[in-house]
Amino acid sequence: MNQRIYYVGKKPAKKDTLAKTGVVWNGFGDSKLVDEAAAQNLLKYPDVWMSEDKFLAAHTTTEAADCDESNVHPEPATAGLQIVEDPNKVIPPAKSTNPTALIQEAIRQLDRTNKDHFAGTGAPKIDAVRKVLGADFELDKKALDAAFAEIKEEFRA
Repeated sequence: MNQRIYYVGKKPAKKDTLAKTGVVWNGFGDSKLVDEAAAQNLLKYPDVWMSEDKFLAAHTTTEAADCDESNVHPEPATAGLQIVEDPNKVIPPAKSTNPTALIQEAIRQLDRTNKDHFAGTGAPKIDAVRKVLGADFELDKKALDAAFAEIKEEFRA
């Protein structure tokens, strides 16, 4: 049985390396379905992962309506939910839609000591970056090289 898990950490994107699913969450509040065993491993870290019921309880509220049930129209399950703003909560910036920024963030998530992530020249390997970005992101060598050129100074020893 699969369980919906929400990412509640601070990174703009987070790949599951703990339960070894390879699933990538796209910032705070993103949810993905994982198998029960993986979910149990992830939920051991409540500052990073939350179950659906706990996330919805912590971040939404339902509006009570005084109405006649005979006059109720079916609505989506999310109808009536509102985000509860906590003035003490740090909300991460929205995930960028700029492809170059997304590629750069993916590069920053790679392991600099892993030979499968970086070439001997110090440049990121396209397959490693593709894995972080996910199958829906179209990445070519030209875009990768251009994005890395802007941030390569961050990777100098």
